[in-house]
Amino acid sequence: MKKLFSCSSSQVAVERWGRDDQKLLSAVDRGDVGMVLAVLSRRTIRPTKLDEQGRSSFHLAASRGIVECLDMMLAQGTDSQTRDREGELARVWI
Repeated sequence: MKKLFSCSSSQVAVERWGRDDQKLLSAVDRGDVGMVLAVLSRRTIRPTKLDEQGRSSFHLAASRGIVECLDMMLAQGTDSQTRDREGELARVWI
């Protein structure tokens, strides 16, 4: 089941956030490329899934400029045109 929340003028659907989603986000947050690869290889995970704060692993990796993680996620078929809760595309800041 999806639930909606609003932190701005737009509403965003939030999907059920699981343990593997949190592992992926935490690994990206730490810049742990090896753990990102391990989580992505074990499960079918969608790195653009938003948590309740509107964060996604894909957008976090882009904002931190972690190109290795982005490459792995894109190789799995992650849609690079997915927007975050603010309606923004992932942008790499290097």
